Amino acid sequence: MPPLRFAIYMHLLLEADSSSGFVWSSAPALAAKYGYKTRSAQDMLAELEAAGYIRRFCAPGRTGNFPIGINK
Repeated sequence: MPPLRFAIYMHLLLEADSSSGFVWSSAPALAAKYGYKTRSAQDMLAELEAAGYIRRFCAPGRTGNFPIGINK
């Protein structure tokens, strides 16, 4: 796993609610909070979802934070 993908996964894991496994976040929120570029955060979230580490529940065209489920 590349370092940036691991860093974003760990940030999500540490912010997640331990009882449900969900965190409310988004790529722009991660970019602003931790100093990533927004496009990099979007790409890493997509790669984490494709690899099965997370599941995003976002609606196309909506902005703001959305629930992200931690799978592994």
